Amino acid sequence: MAKQTFEMTFAGRPLVVEVGQVAKQANGAVVVRYGDTTVLSTAVMSKKMATADFFPLQVNYEEKMYAAGKFPGGFNKREGRPSTDATLTARLIDRPIRPMFAEGFRNEVQVINTVLSYDENASAPMAAMFGSSLALSISDIPFNGPIAGVQVAYAAEDFIINPSAADKEVSLLDLTVAGTKEAINMVESGAQELSEDIMLQALLKGHEAIQELVDFQNYIVAAVGKEKAEVELLQVDADLKVEIETAYYDQLAKAVQVEEKLAREAATQAVKEEVLTSYQERFAEDEDKETILRDVAEILEQMEHAEVRRLITEDKVRPDGRHVDEIRPLDAEIDFLPKVHGSGLFTRGQTQALSVLTLAACGNKSDSKGSGEKQTITVATDSDTAPFTFKKGDDFKGYDIDLVKAIFKDSDKYEVKFVTTPFDSILTGVDSGRYQIAANDFNYNEERAQKYGFSDPISRSNYAITSAEGTKYTSLDDLSGKATEVLPGSNYAQLLENWNHANSDKTPITINYASSSTGLSTRVQHIQEGKIDFILYDAISSEYIVKDQGYKLAVNKIKDDIGMKTDGLEYLLFSNDKQGKELKTFVNKRIKELKKDGTLAKLSKEYFGGDYVSDLK
Repeated sequence: MAKQTFEMTFAGRPLVVEVGQVAKQANGAVVVRYGDTTVLSTAVMSKKMATADFFPLQVNYEEKMYAAGKFPGGFNKREGRPSTDATLTARLIDRPIRPMFAEGFRNEVQVINTVLSYDENASAPMAAMFGSSLALSISDIPFNGPIAGVQVAYAAEDFIINPSAADKEVSLLDLTVAGTKEAINMVESGAQELSEDIMLQALLKGHEAIQELVDFQNYIVAAVGKEKAEVELLQVDADLKVEIETAYYDQLAKAVQVEEKLAREAATQAVKEEVLTSYQERFAEDEDKETILRDVAEILEQMEHAEVRRLITEDKVRPDGRHVDEIRPLDAEIDFLPKVHGSGLFTRGQTQALSVLTLAACGNKSDSKGSGEKQTITVATDSDTAPFTFKKGDDFKGYDIDLVKAIFKDSDKYEVKFVTTPFDSILTGVDSGRYQIAANDFNYNEERAQKYGFSDPISRSNYAITSAEGTKYTSLDDLSGKATEVLPGSNYAQLLENWNHANSDKTPITINYASSSTGLSTRVQHIQEGKIDFILYDAISSEYIVKDQGYKLAVNKIKDDIGMKTDGLEYLLFSNDKQGKELKTFVNKRIKELKKDGTLAKLSKEYFGGDYVSDLK
């Protein structure tokens, strides 16, 4: 087969499939290119039925450091066994694929996914799952697919399919969902206390994306798919099945309902051994002895499965006597072990977990101060709110940035690093514990105050309206009938929304909600271009942007008292947990010191062109 290429765009990235160029001896093979991720997926099948009493499917996910442009470290320069992540990914692919083979299928099948190139922003595991399904679907292997899988993230009240590395950093959800066009057949998830409604929406969004990938696979199969091979399925002797069920079903059903687990397993195994021994003796001289005994074992497994299923679906009771709405008995015991600082034994049914805690003594080398290790504090900013925060080349700059650097300059406990993230992802990142400080010209409002800790104020700036040259808007009333852009959830958005609500008798202000990637400079440019009439923002930032970009625009401070005594004040934000409160105490102490020694005033003059800090209380 000559090379054929199929292309589409999926979740904002190109998805390219190549068939017919490599691995030509496999039953099915595809090269999947998703973004800069490249995966080779191959599928092969044995010609004969295996003798095992299970379906021998093997799924491998093989990743090497070269795929990410790295070199193995350490003494051994060759990579050995698969990593834990690779093994878990292989299992993740296996789970939605395995049920798509016919009952009784026993031919060996091997699916190998080799990551040839790795792009952290284009999911290699999902590309491998897609490739595994497609390699099976275009092959002659009897596979009842296709299937597909996607990863779903949730940030800023929006769902993201196959999130980038940056998206994952701020996401409150880590969901992997796989299935067919008709239904979901595999889910794996972790989340930050999300509601059932959000989880349901995430599953539905994931399934919508899966359907798109399945349609793409069906299109490729129609173009290059092989005719499916005829294979022998394991089918037990019907007369033998009736004979065993008639003689032993009641006995096995009674054993299955023994409540204690080990006793139940022993009782069930005793019945199976009795049946197998009986048929071994009966067919000892029969030339088909092995086939008969295989069928006997299969029939017994089917009987046990059928009874367990009947108990749950019809009688609404589990084999151990629990109803379907009951959980196993729970028990927890503390101080299980002497000598250690803490220990606990948790028991659920017959599953147990022993947790042990020991602490290093004071002055031990494990002590962070003694070892020279510091706690890293991650500071989040959008790097697009000059002069408070911006980037100059690869360097973080701005009043907020330099102030944070000054706060932690001589600390022997903390060190800081700065990360750039969209504005509406900053606080969600604080919620998830990814960021410890939010520094982005944050103002006070009651909603934020309920969730976050506020530092002492670090600057003061009046509200201002930026508009076309020759205009002079100095109150919100002047904005009636005018159009603007704001970031949803910001103080400025709330002020304008509240004005519209309180002045229903007037022409409302047209509020266009900008995406988090639309920075202040872009929105100000839209005034220059005539797309909107004004921007409501703080005076310092507005005046800085207009002057820095050379715009011919008017910046007028609002004369009305439109807010509270906190309006115009800027703060650093923290989480409301123990770590956040400790940081807040440390930061506030340092702010007082920096104000006293003149550092705040110096930074204010450098970035704002005047002293906006000395009168802060």
